[in-house]
Amino acid sequence: MADNNAALRCKEEGNKALGRGDLQAAITHFTEGLQYDPTNAVLYSNRAAAYSNAGNWSQALADGEKAVEYRPDWGKAYNRKALALAQLGRYEEAIATCEEGLKHDPTNELLTSNMAKAKDGVMASEQNVLAEENLAKGKHRNALACLDKAVELCPNSALFWSNRTTAALGCGLSAEAEDNARKVIALKPQWHRGYQRMAEVKQYQRNYEEACRWYAAAMNLKPDDPKLVSAFSRAQQDLTMENTRKRAENDKAGEEEGGESGKESGAAGKEEATSKESETPKKKSSRFGFL
Repeated sequence: MADNNAALRCKEEGNKALGRGDLQAAITHFTEGLQYDPTNAVLYSNRAAAYSNAGNWSQALADGEKAVEYRPDWGKAYNRKALALAQLGRYEEAIATCEEGLKHDPTNELLTSNMAKAKDGVMASEQNVLAEENLAKGKHRNALACLDKAVELCPNSALFWSNRTTAALGCGLSAEAEDNARKVIALKPQWHRGYQRMAEVKQYQRNYEEACRWYAAAMNLKPDDPKLVSAFSRAQQDLTMENTRKRAENDKAGEEEGGESGKESGAAGKEEATSKESETPKKKSSRFGFL
C-alpha cells in the first residue's frame, strides 16, 4: 500500500533540492518517494527533470515513459518523454510523443514548442547525414556548409558540433575548430568525443604536449577505444620527435655561439698584440748600425 504522506514529504524535499541545483539530492529524494508510492507519476516526472538537468537523458527518458504510463492524460509527462527523446536524437519519436500528448492537452505550449524543435531536429539530422557523407569523401567545405545548417537548427547538439570540428579542421580553420570542440565539451562533458576533437585540433596546431593531455582526458572516459589509443600513441611519438628536434637545434645553436665566441676571442687577441707592438718605441738606426 502506498504511503502518500511519506511520498509527498520526499517530493517536497526533492523539489527544494532541485530548486537549489542539488541534482543528486533531488534524485535521491524522488527515488525514496517512489519506494513509498511506486506508481506516482509526479515523482517520476520530477525525477526525469532532475536527470534532464544532469544531462542523463537515458534515465530521463525511462522516467518520462513511466510518468506517461501511470498518468496517460497528463501533458507534462509527455513533455518529459519528448524532451529526452529529442536530446537522444530520436526526433521522429519525439514528434509522435508530442502529438500524442497534445491529444490529451491541446493547449500545452511546451508540447507545441518541443514538437517544433523536434521537427527542426529532423531537418538538422538530415543535414548531418549529408555532412558525414561529405566528410567520408574528404569534401570538408561541403560538410561544413551542411553542418552550419544543422547547428543553426539544433545549436545544442554535441554531435553536430563534433562533426563541425572535424569539417573546420579539414578546411584549415583551426581556431574555429577549437571553438567548436569547446562547445562539444560544454554541452556533453562526459562524452569522450569532445576531448578527442580538442586533441585533434592541438595536434593539427603542432602543440603535441596539449594534444597528449586532451587525448588522456578522452581515454579517461573511454579507456578501451582502440582508435583513441592509437591516436594518443601517435601524439606521444610526435611530442618525442618535436622535443628531439628542439634539443638538436639548441645544441647546434650552442656550438655556433661557442665558435663565434672563439673567433671573437682570437681576433681580440690579435688586435691586442698589434696594439702593444705599435706602442713599443722603435730603435733608431744609422748606416753604422743601431745607435
